[in-house]
Amino acid sequence: MTERTSPARKAIAYAEDQLKVHEVLNAALTAREGLAEAMARLVEARSSKRTYESQIRDREMDLTLHEAETHPSMSVAAMERHLKVTFHKDHLLRDLHQKVEESSLEIIQHESIAQLCEVDVKIATARMNELSGYLAYLAAVKQSQIVSEARQSRESGAENDH
Repeated sequence: MTERTSPARKAIAYAEDQLKVHEVLNAALTAREGLAEAMARLVEARSSKRTYESQIRDREMDLTLHEAETHPSMSVAAMERHLKVTFHKDHLLRDLHQKVEESSLEIIQHESIAQLCEVDVKIATARMNELSGYLAYLAAVKQSQIVSEARQSRESGAENDH
């Protein structure tokens, strides 16, 4: 029996060609890499959103202080109405709110991608577990064949000795 047609070679060829063991492994690794990338981008998007929200609070405080200094005699209720208009008219504040909205959409997008990658990892892992069980079964069958052949060989050798 040549090395090319040995049972071990045939088993490896079957695992590779028919069961696609490495394709399943590569799919799992690719999904895991996609998950890691999506999670990294998700962290970045959340960080950006927090930064923009902080900038909004700072800008609102700056505008509030400026308007309070400019209109010191205005009543609290009138100042609150005036600040709403001032905040609405402020282009920088409007741009920051737009960036928060964009960051929120980006977060949703990356969360969705991460969830899809998690499902892909779970599917690939389940497939690998299934293949593991099947390969263990094949190994047990092969082992029982070897034991059976050895037993038959001993029995036939014992018969020839008599």
